[in-house]
Amino acid sequence: MITTIINYCSLDKRFIWPQVEQAKCFSNEIIIVFFDHLLNGKSDFYEVTESLKGISGIKLLPLPFNPEMSGRFHHNFSRWCGAGLAACEWILFLDGDEIINGSGMQNSINNLSPFEFDAVTFECFWYFREPTNQAVITENAGLLVRKSKIDVNVNFTERERWAYLESPNISTIPSICGLEGPIMHHYSWVRNRQDMIDKVTSWGHKGEKDWAALVEAEFNKPLGDTDFVHGYQYRKVSNFFKV
Repeated sequence: MITTIINYCSLDKRFIWPQVEQAKCFSNEIIIVFFDHLLNGKSDFYEVTESLKGISGIKLLPLPFNPEMSGRFHHNFSRWCGAGLAACEWILFLDGDEIINGSGMQNSINNLSPFEFDAVTFECFWYFREPTNQAVITENAGLLVRKSKIDVNVNFTERERWAYLESPNISTIPSICGLEGPIMHHYSWVRNRQDMIDKVTSWGHKGEKDWAALVEAEFNKPLGDTDFVHGYQYRKVSNFFKV
């Protein structure tokens, strides 16, 4: 019923094992899509394949990096190509730093079945620097969309996957929250200094701010009660997935 498609690069290697194990709880197939280079042009094929060794039950889809195209194009292209291989009626698009609680997702599927919508996202916990540093405010992450609604004109936009929630031809419902709270966990900024520098010089938003300077300033002080990305407030929690 559900194909989970993961946009992946080696910068997210600390998350991929728990991500795949949780996705196995509800996915009929899992496709990991990656480029042979990072968005900063650094070769990534060997690092990706090494980080995935030993993970069973997945399909790999390597794609060629095009230095003349934007980061957003690559994000959209990877989802488009992954969807083209999907065998199921429904597609769950995840980034490599988004981990969804497998049992919570399965419960949500059971409660919502049959699905009377075309696309939906998930209420999400957000973390900064440490996997135990959880924002008090939640966000949305992940996208579940009916495969028949995958459309080139919706897919290739500046809004990326969120365009599927905004198209007039696609029915949606409010973001899904599990019975015991959000089932999605977003670890995008859970990194040490060097990993965070690698992230901000290699992602689709790298031209929007002087991210490297912000990272350096962040790690020149103790972990505080807010962040330089959103300005959220934080609470201490357990490390749910041992990332």
